Amino acid sequence: MKKFSAIIAAAAMAATMTACNGDGEARQANGTAAEAESAVHSYTYVTTSGDAYSGTYTGGWENGQPNGEGTFEGEGEKGKETVMGSWSNGQPHGQCKAVRRTDTGVSTWNGEFFYGELQGNGSWKSEDLNGNLLSTYSGEWKNSKLNGIGERNYYYNDKEAAEYGFTRRVYKGGFSDSKWNGEGELTIYNTTEYAEQVNADYFVYTGQVKDGNFVEPYRYASYKNNQIVEEGRVKDGRRVSDTEKALKDFAYDVADDALGDGIWGSLFDAIAPEFYDRNAE
Repeated sequence: MKKFSAIIAAAAMAATMTACNGDGEARQANGTAAEAESAVHSYTYVTTSGDAYSGTYTGGWENGQPNGEGTFEGEGEKGKETVMGSWSNGQPHGQCKAVRRTDTGVSTWNGEFFYGELQGNGSWKSEDLNGNLLSTYSGEWKNSKLNGIGERNYYYNDKEAAEYGFTRRVYKGGFSDSKWNGEGELTIYNTTEYAEQVNADYFVYTGQVKDGNFVEPYRYASYKNNQIVEEGRVKDGRRVSDTEKALKDFAYDVADDALGDGIWGSLFDAIAPEFYDRNAE
């Protein structure tokens, strides 16, 4: 369960990212309506989190701010920001793409925007400086957060994979405010070494999820060569295979029938459920 706890802990990692970082407030531009004939304007772009990026905007311009198709390129305390696509009243609105470059990597958002907020359908990816994928998401958004149905991929480098025992995790299902919520499915791809230990190339967990954690009991299945080798449920942090449960159910029923309806049978009915839940899902 140590590795599985790391999985759930890792689910929280980057769970609060802000997509496109478009701003929801009116912003100040150095240009004016009188400069409408000029294609390039000095401009300060302020994100929803209040980060300011100073640079240039090229494209449609009206009433002293971006309107129409255009591209902003600037730099601020958190790196370099590029926003391309449709603008309205100085904010990304419609289809657009945003790229942020920092000292540690590159994040890219692409999709539908509503006055600076990623809203509707869109995608996101995070890469390190060498272009290696760290995480991706594709699905529904609201207020620049993961909301609705989507798919999130988490990738791990060799050092992380050796520590956790897996190379990639894929969550498909419901999201709320960038956390796993609702019906979900989590697939965990094991490293070669760990796969040999557990006789499984990957695990699949399914069930109800709340704030990034599966709600017990939930189902699991282990796969080898794309074939199920074991399946069952997770209860009290422990995997219980369907085979194991069937054997315990059989033993329970035999004891129950043997004791009958007398005093011993009544005592069994009162005490046995404290040690084993025969009616568990």
